[in-house]
Amino acid sequence: MGPSRTSTEHRPLLGERQETPGRLYTAFTLSTSVSSSGYPPGVPRSGWRPLLQYPVEVIEGTLSNPRAVGLALRFSGRVIAYAAGSPLEDNEEEGVLDDPHYGERQTFYLLATATHPSVENDGQIMNLLLELLAARARESGYVYLSTVIEERWREAGPAWWRSAHVLRVLENYLGSGIRFAYLQTALSG
Repeated sequence: MGPSRTSTEHRPLLGERQETPGRLYTAFTLSTSVSSSGYPPGVPRSGWRPLLQYPVEVIEGTLSNPRAVGLALRFSGRVIAYAAGSPLEDNEEEGVLDDPHYGERQTFYLLATATHPSVENDGQIMNLLLELLAARARESGYVYLSTVIEERWREAGPAWWRSAHVLRVLENYLGSGIRFAYLQTALSG
């Protein structure tokens, strides 16, 4: 996946779509182990969690950037996981403006990662995806990687991911009832 593909070529890589009132979301989601009592009022407790998913158009917009990096893992012809991001300065997520490397144009911002809900070894798949993504980002000239991620995924990632600097902790990110962390790590080879 990358900027040289048209948006119609991205759609099959982004997975199925599901209509949600007022928005269209990809069918991928990172499942959580948060108990239903941990959610604030009005947040879906099962099924789709629209606050933690990006509309397909946002991911397509990210991938249209000439310096974007996107990967999709397939198994038996079906996409089971994906990741997408672009230069830090092209993102508006919480914490981006405070990133110590903002303005240097050498930091890759990982916007979205997801595994298909049917994947049983999602931790292993996510680690593989992160390793491949880091290699691709280095090849594209990036020196650092930053992202906002569910804190539980930070603890489960590869060694370089687990040792990333936590620049900010985001409690109840986007009203999800889940703790997230703004991470940054060097993309040393």
